[in-house]
Amino acid sequence: MTIHEAHKGLHPEIREAIRNSVLSAVPLWNSLPPTDLWRIERPTGAGGSEISLEPKRGVKAFIAMSRALASEPDFIAARDLVLKLQPELSGWIGSSQGGVALQFDSVVINLVAQLEKHAPDQPGKALEELLDELDNLLRTRRVRFSVLAPLQGVIIDSFTEVVVLGPSVVLRCLRDAEIEELCSNDVLAPTLAPRFGGLLVALEASFESSLFLRASEMNQGLQRDGIDAALRAIDSAQCVLHSFKPGAARIVFEAIRPHARALPGLGGSYLIPPSSMLAAAYPLEKRDIAELERFAKAYTDVQLPELKLAASRLRDSELRPSPRDAIVDAFVGIEALLNPFSDGELSFRLAMNYSTFGPVEERHARYRKLRDLYKVRNRIVHGAKEGDVHKVDGQTYPLYEISQMSKALLREVIKGFVDDQALRSLPALSAAFWEDRHFRTP
Repeated sequence: MTIHEAHKGLHPEIREAIRNSVLSAVPLWNSLPPTDLWRIERPTGAGGSEISLEPKRGVKAFIAMSRALASEPDFIAARDLVLKLQPELSGWIGSSQGGVALQFDSVVINLVAQLEKHAPDQPGKALEELLDELDNLLRTRRVRFSVLAPLQGVIIDSFTEVVVLGPSVVLRCLRDAEIEELCSNDVLAPTLAPRFGGLLVALEASFESSLFLRASEMNQGLQRDGIDAALRAIDSAQCVLHSFKPGAARIVFEAIRPHARALPGLGGSYLIPPSSMLAAAYPLEKRDIAELERFAKAYTDVQLPELKLAASRLRDSELRPSPRDAIVDAFVGIEALLNPFSDGELSFRLAMNYSTFGPVEERHARYRKLRDLYKVRNRIVHGAKEGDVHKVDGQTYPLYEISQMSKALLREVIKGFVDDQALRSLPALSAAFWEDRHFRTP
């Protein structure tokens, strides 16, 4: 017998050894008392949930099982065979999510736990499926992950379809079992799961990562292949939502989860963005979906970096609890799109360029509106006091309403760039383009 060649899949003798080890370990696992305490959070409908502490098999059971297997002659023989024929299954495992030591007992215990969780009544058939998955992982050395980003504030109108928001990202409803898995954890685990908090809808992006299996620990750095693009897709989809209509759709956390279940140590983690005290609200009705998908596709097709910056600033503006900060964010986006980088007074150029987004008879009013909003922005960044009076086109407004006007104006400009073929096909913004837009004959 020789060591099984790399990338040739699961050695037939190793497959048989794992099968026998797992099936003989199932009764031993089931005999262990569930002494680990789990915090379980289950949705109860209408955005509510209940939390309970329940005994399950977890960290303590894993340790007891590992000790018990160490004295089993059949398991010892299988472990020695793995070390001889396929040592990468008892060495080191790594992906874009990090790397850990991989022991043969952890491979067996993981498979036993997967059978208990997903197929307690048909362990034989389910085990063959897991062994097929393990064979594929060894052959391809690739593993798929999902980034799931639950959104606070998104209110759905009784629809369950998947909404496509980009080439690799969708908006979808969360299933009850999925919520329970995301928001529950062993109390002895080093990382606590996030709270449910009425989360019903999430953005989801998938990516593939290289899988590294070595007989000894790797000394080179791990690649972040795939994950950065998936996180960018989630970010872009959140920007699309805020550019499409008013509202606040806040990402509560981003859960990175492996699709494969046949191997332990594949990673899985939570990314928690900076929190906001803003009460998020983003009503999304069924009649919105077709137009949202059309807008998302058109937005993705636009290559102007200024548009992406403006959309991200609109997203930030919608999530700001302070109207002052929201106004400043909105005008960063407005300047990105309407400032042609030419000489001249900035507020005049911004107002003149914005006026071209409406019919000729409305241009003067649009000019005055942006000019006056920009004056408010200037007062804020230069130390306006809380009681200062702010006027737009001759009328006095509270700061909150001015922040809403600023966000609506930026959203209008973003949609103008997305939906106007002359704007969306621009290779770059320039003063010459805006001059032509002002003086061309309709």
